[in-house]
Amino acid sequence: MKASQKIRMNFLWIVFLIPTFAMAQQAVDWSFNYGGSSADVLSRIINSSSGGFLASGFSMSSDADLPSNDGGYDAWAIKITETGQKEFVTVLGGSSSDYAKDIVEVDGSHYLMLIDSYSSDGDFPVNLGNSDVWIKSFSLDGSIAGSLHFGGSGDDNAIRLIPAAAGGHLIIGRTNSSDGTFVEGYGGYDGFCIRLTQNSQVAWVKQFGTKENDGFVDALTLPDGNLLFLGSIYQTTQNTGWLLKTNSLGESITEKRIEKASGIFPVCIQHHAGHIYVAANTNNLVSRVTDRHMIIYKFDENLDFVGSIETGGAGGSDMILDMKPYDNNHLLCLITSNTDNWPFQGNHGGYDLFYALYSNDFELVHTRPFGGSNNEGMSGQNGNFVLDGTNAIAASNSNSSDGDVPANYGLADGWIFKANPTYSLGLPQFEKDILPGMIIQPNPASDYIEVLDIPENSSIISICNLTGQTIKTHDLQPGINRFSVNDLPPGLYILHAHGKGTITASARFIKQ
Repeated sequence: MKASQKIRMNFLWIVFLIPTFAMAQQAVDWSFNYGGSSADVLSRIINSSSGGFLASGFSMSSDADLPSNDGGYDAWAIKITETGQKEFVTVLGGSSSDYAKDIVEVDGSHYLMLIDSYSSDGDFPVNLGNSDVWIKSFSLDGSIAGSLHFGGSGDDNAIRLIPAAAGGHLIIGRTNSSDGTFVEGYGGYDGFCIRLTQNSQVAWVKQFGTKENDGFVDALTLPDGNLLFLGSIYQTTQNTGWLLKTNSLGESITEKRIEKASGIFPVCIQHHAGHIYVAANTNNLVSRVTDRHMIIYKFDENLDFVGSIETGGAGGSDMILDMKPYDNNHLLCLITSNTDNWPFQGNHGGYDLFYALYSNDFELVHTRPFGGSNNEGMSGQNGNFVLDGTNAIAASNSNSSDGDVPANYGLADGWIFKANPTYSLGLPQFEKDILPGMIIQPNPASDYIEVLDIPENSSIISICNLTGQTIKTHDLQPGINRFSVNDLPPGLYILHAHGKGTITASARFIKQ
């Protein structure tokens, strides 16, 4: 293990600070890349109680921000201040590859890093099979304090480390071992959960699955104390989404499978506003979508289906990386996209990171890209974000050195930026002041819209884009409530009814 607190040379600070100050009045508050001359990725970020943020990932570099490399990829963590300045870097590795998969803070006293390790030396002296699960504990200044090790003779892949409601943590992932830590193999890969107590003792270990290849990617504790796991089951020729509810002891209660013709690849799960939201990616074809794209499902707490949205641009991929509640009425999603087509327009080049804001009922409020002329977010589809008030801080990877990305050390760098995800296009004042009352159908629309419940004192209909610019107006005629929109570019629009110089009612609609 190596910890580094060295300060970058002055000329590098100049490279970073110029674009940071230039963007201060824009959507991006600050933006920094971290890494060395090889390939470096940040995949998780958390808020730190000591101020600032802690991010983790994997790296092949041994220069610039990375003090060493022991072979292949090493696990690493970087602590930064509230304005993105580096405080310390911790690197953990052996002669094979080791990947930091998740990181949490415990009681404001120390951090736990979850690692998927293929090494049997260095910081990971034991390996029982192909890959093993490790947890490394380190202090708030980056010094290693202890470790836990789990594994069997097969392939044991750690995915997430999740705080448990009653204290302690859940380690989830997938395994094909049937010995060592994992003794209940069902065949192929199984989803597993290791329940750790508050003092990091193993309370129980459970495996779930079929004879095929199964695994977990996320989990949460429900308000009633039960656990809900999100994962996938491989059925014959396709990946199927999988929700499994257990009690607090890991005893199965019920399950739900989510199927699509070309497969479901689950990403994360949230309990929000009394419902369960599942984010996933799919290859299933929808209108205008040709490659992998995002899908969000909504279930009630009994796992009964409520609704979903499946969306993406044309001629590329739009893959969701993370999803969190933005407020009581909205979900914020982080997406990597290379389509540059509605709803992911404005791409800087290659793959960009997009924030997309949806209402709880999947009404698209806003999307906005962040990135440069190369690729962001595409190394293993890694990335997530945390919220700081209405701002979001995202961690991922970047190959760019322009646009929103200030520089690049080598192949790929870890990239962290703080931004207002609704800047400019998100929630402008005129949209906040929308007056309810009208209904637009169909919505989304392609060729025309019908407007219902237009107030009687209205004489004009206007259509505005999200910058507030009026695009079209129509004089209202008795008995006519159908208007053509086939000449509008795809996007989100606001329709206002006007009467005697005032807006009498408003409604949003999406033009496909």
